[in-house]
Amino acid sequence: MQADSVKYAGYDALLLIENFIRTKGGEYTKEEIRRNCSTNIDYQKFEEIFTYLTESKKIAEDSKGHICWIYNPELVKKYLDSDELRII
Repeated sequence: MQADSVKYAGYDALLLIENFIRTKGGEYTKEEIRRNCSTNIDYQKFEEIFTYLTESKKIAEDSKGHICWIYNPELVKKYLDSDELRII
């Protein structure tokens, strides 16, 4: 039971951070997101989640360090389904 609650706590933290970035994308830097998102997510867990989101190409950082949500499966599907459009 203990391991399951820890696993779900990580998943809840992931969803919380994803939702925060989706709704406030482009307004906050990584550190500002960590401070404003939730105080009960420890630094190591936040870094793991942030690394996952970056490597899965769901978020991106602009030249000023602001983080925004870039994941858009509907747009990808549109490109993949179109004969006239293609991803290079």
